[in-house]
Amino acid sequence: MDLNLGGKVAVVTGGSIGIGRAIAAELSREQAHVVIFARDAEGLRASAPEMARHPGRRVIACAGGM
Repeated sequence: MDLNLGGKVAVVTGGSIGIGRAIAAELSREQAHVVIFARDAEGLRASAPEMARHPGRRVIACAGGM
């Protein structure tokens, strides 16, 4: 599916596990740059490189509460 997200930035909360992680990963596959927030810093460290493996994507992981 092509959502025309190339060059756009998506912000996803709860991006270290579950639905949030799946959404962030799909947005990255759809060519969006992704900022993921979660309280679980360790989970973010595991999730971010997986999403950033797509060429030309930038993933920024931010640990903390919202």
